[in-house]
Amino acid sequence: MYVCVCAVRMSYVYVCVDCASVFLNDGIYGGLVDLRDMGLTGRVRVVCSNGQARIGKPVPRSIFGPTCDSLDRLPGALGLPEDTQSGDYVLFDGLGAYSVAMSTQFNGYGLSEIVTVR
Repeated sequence: MYVCVCAVRMSYVYVCVDCASVFLNDGIYGGLVDLRDMGLTGRVRVVCSNGQARIGKPVPRSIFGPTCDSLDRLPGALGLPEDTQSGDYVLFDGLGAYSVAMSTQFNGYGLSEIVTVR
């Protein structure tokens, strides 16, 4: 049995005064399209580039995709570990059947690579 897991490399963390915003290199127009309708699944992990899990206290953050479209934002806030850094990977487990089929190349962005993780 396979479950659709989307690994998104965090390309940039914009730290504002309240440290509440995170920008990913994928969003509503890419592999995270299902989250717009499903909401956040709650099955989210953050790992460093060396594969170690981030285990800091969860901090609610607004998650934005890479486009300039104001709709390229995940609904609600997502609790990411407080030690999340630029270059980490955010793993969204079990995104759903349409996460790949509905992704687009909007503004030059979209799904670029598919990797099977067992």
